[in-house]
Amino acid sequence: MLHVLLDTNILRQDPQRKSVAFQVLGRLGNSGGLIIHIPYLVRKEFLGHREEEYVEPLQEIEKIYSKVVKKPLPTELQEDLTKQSSALIASIPEVRNWVEREFKVWCDHVGAKIHEIRPHHGEKVVDAYFNGELPFKKKKNRADFPDAFILESIKDLASNVDLLNVVVADKHLRDACVKIDNVTTFERLDGFVRSDACHAVFQDAEVADNFETIMDELKRKAGEVGEEASKKIFDELVGYTFSDSSIPDDNNEATISMLDVPIDAGLKWDEAEYYGSGVISIPFEFEMTATADYYIFKSDYYCMDEKRAESIGISEYDNRHYFEAEEEFRLVVSGSIAVSLDFTRVPHEGEFLEHLDNVLDEIQIEVSEIEDISVLHPEDGYAD
Repeated sequence: MLHVLLDTNILRQDPQRKSVAFQVLGRLGNSGGLIIHIPYLVRKEFLGHREEEYVEPLQEIEKIYSKVVKKPLPTELQEDLTKQSSALIASIPEVRNWVEREFKVWCDHVGAKIHEIRPHHGEKVVDAYFNGELPFKKKKNRADFPDAFILESIKDLASNVDLLNVVVADKHLRDACVKIDNVTTFERLDGFVRSDACHAVFQDAEVADNFETIMDELKRKAGEVGEEASKKIFDELVGYTFSDSSIPDDNNEATISMLDVPIDAGLKWDEAEYYGSGVISIPFEFEMTATADYYIFKSDYYCMDEKRAESIGISEYDNRHYFEAEEEFRLVVSGSIAVSLDFTRVPHEGEFLEHLDNVLDEIQIEVSEIEDISVLHPEDGYAD
């Protein structure tokens, strides 16, 4: 998960958040690959500036109306202008509400988190104020109070995430952020969205959006993928221990020694999922015949059904109470493989799908996990 914190000046540079950088940021936040953090004071400063952009022109127009209506005018026109002036003043609270509501809708849409001022922030900010510590430019510089509270939010957040990306144009605040562990700073939002870390998250979003196309192309290599998966599953299963109540071992367990995995590995292509970082999980399920070894108490062997005893190969080993046993089982194996694709082969500025062939030239396959091995019995429809 990628974490990014925005300072006031970054929001003010593009208050409507229409730039490509903000579009990328919004998309990643909406996809869940990135969390946008906004300190309380950043929100207050930004909304305060936004309100000024809307309210101050209305107030200026109202002043002009007031000057005009004081001049000699026909009564009807004077009354009409007075009403318009009053309407402008009456609309100001609604405009303020809209500015706040519009920003909240955006925050909700991209999953941005607002971080409130915490009780311990005040004491630390006051100490920095009197000592002239960053982000204060000098001692008792009251203009830097907002940045000081923002810095405390950054410190708190950085202590709770692996890495916090802070996008801040103000040099003093940025210099203060550099001194914090787990913080990487960017002067511009463009710089952040072009970073390798952000590019990787953006690629994940691209993969998610184009997953069906990617799977269609990957299925064209089904033979190659299935064969490689079969080999990997074979290696994973040799020496694998499974259990079943029918195995006459003290723990009802047997260990696979010989097996035959189907060439296509029983891959369930339609159930594939994207896990991020270029990894696609594809479930598999298949039946196979396997020879497995276990230990059987000698008296248990001599007492068992003759037909069953005939299906078990036994040999002596250095234990007078147990035989080393070998038996053939019909098994159902299920699990998943991890198909790793190197999406870093797509250039930062490249069109994703145009470079898909290059990505699919190199595929790495590993067994993600063996979820279950069950023994088929005659009552399951399997004939001995």
